[in-house]
Amino acid sequence: MVADNQSPAKETAEAFQQQLGQIGVKVNLREVPHATMIGKFCGTPKQKVAICPNLGWGKDFFDAQSMVDPIFNGKNIVQSGNVNTAQANDPKFNAQMDKAEELTDPTQRAQAWGQIDKNVTGQAYYVVWLWDNEVNYTSTNVKGVQNSFNGQAWDLTFSSLK
Repeated sequence: MVADNQSPAKETAEAFQQQLGQIGVKVNLREVPHATMIGKFCGTPKQKVAICPNLGWGKDFFDAQSMVDPIFNGKNIVQSGNVNTAQANDPKFNAQMDKAEELTDPTQRAQAWGQIDKNVTGQAYYVVWLWDNEVNYTSTNVKGVQNSFNGQAWDLTFSSLK
């Protein structure tokens, strides 16, 4: 397991290692600078790192392809800068994604990518260990604007006081 050596990622990795140990999974933890973790280990398939607990992924635009395709399509496995860290490469799923990429009708596209998401996440290529829990407060004199491209988090550049 290779992890970031800076807080809070360092503590996240150590907690994950401890929790794995509690269920009988023993891993060696190597903590390195973030750039090294991404550039030398977690983004480089030949390093054969089993677990990278400090990675995350978010959609780039409001379309399921930007969430599913980069991390589950075998054509995205590259020797350096790899984001398909599980090295998911199922020809059946790859073909489904290739076909869904060409759809332009929003309803058909959403249905196709929704089914692909269900198919690939059912294979447990990744284990989601932690979800962010963000609480947004408001009041009568605050106009909070949510950003649909950032998980509905508040976009402070457009939020204001009334």
